[in-house]
Amino acid sequence: TIALWSALQVSSDLFKVTAPSPARITRVANEVVTPSRVFPTDGLNPAQMCKAITSFGLEPDVFDFDRTGGIPILSLIHGYVSRMRLPVVLGIDVEGLSPHAVTIVGYSLRKKRVLEREVHPARYQIPLVGMRVDAVYAHDDQHGPFARMDVDVPRVLAYIQAAEEYAEKLKKAPETITDDERVQERCPVIFKGTWQVSGNLRALDPYVALIPVHSRIRVNYTKVLEWVSRLHRLMEISGLLMGVEHITEWDVYLSSTNLFKAEIIQQPNLCSDKLRRVLLSANLPKFIWRAVFSLGGAPLLDILFDATDMKLSLPIERLTISQPYLKKVFSKMLGSFQPDFLNRALSPRLLTLFQQAIADGSATVS
Repeated sequence: TIALWSALQVSSDLFKVTAPSPARITRVANEVVTPSRVFPTDGLNPAQMCKAITSFGLEPDVFDFDRTGGIPILSLIHGYVSRMRLPVVLGIDVEGLSPHAVTIVGYSLRKKRVLEREVHPARYQIPLVGMRVDAVYAHDDQHGPFARMDVDVPRVLAYIQAAEEYAEKLKKAPETITDDERVQERCPVIFKGTWQVSGNLRALDPYVALIPVHSRIRVNYTKVLEWVSRLHRLMEISGLLMGVEHITEWDVYLSSTNLFKAEIIQQPNLCSDKLRRVLLSANLPKFIWRAVFSLGGAPLLDILFDATDMKLSLPIERLTISQPYLKKVFSKMLGSFQPDFLNRALSPRLLTLFQQAIADGSATVS
């Protein structure tokens, strides 16, 4: 209850809805019937938290890390927290104890990558900013505000190695695998923090994340990542990234039109003056996802997604090529593929948008 209450204090202020009390959250959440009493309560499950969020005029973005290992949890946290400052309610399995919920409100970002993967080895991984996150900061009702949760790198690497060995054995000799050797596909990122047992830090294994967002924000992080991954995969296949993969990075984050235009003003080297005027005068949705692809810290591509769009449509609002010399580079890349392949890889609408951006520097969906 306290984790959700902490998150709703921020989201309610940001989206101008009434902030509820902990008691009110508990009563509303328990409208989802469970075999326990309302007061006192041992805590809320994800379904109850979702019920509470919708009851107070917001919508929950929910990400289940137990069902799939394809969600990059660190980049996801960065995507919601970095610009909009939206708190992430994170459900964690505390080693040796019952499940617990904390509210993620910040992170530590290093200059170099801490991890080479933040998704399961069987899933496609693109270079994301979350690979440089080495810790997150949480409001934890057991340990106080801004409790530090470090990424447990040795445990992460051990799980990835075990998953890779299991996959290899599954291919060669599946009949020899015992139950003890099976490795469940899940999010490989594990934290360690202030929870201890006999002087050792307990493992904190995330299993779900909930973010209270405005009802008009209909496109979530993973939907944007799907489109970004399509484009990145095409750049990989073309050989465009050969030899420079280690210095490429995608920064995908939720923002608003006002925040985006403030960033354009504050970053004079981001694009030409002509293109800056176009972006500053553009009529954009109230909420947007922004995906910036950079090479060695220099932005090359800037894609805006309409966060208020419907999930089944192409949510891309505008695609911008930041530097003029890149037009020839991307034009050559597209020219190396057959049109039918490009339509399947990107979709006809995204391909048309990319071609328009090559011609004009920036293109928007009409």
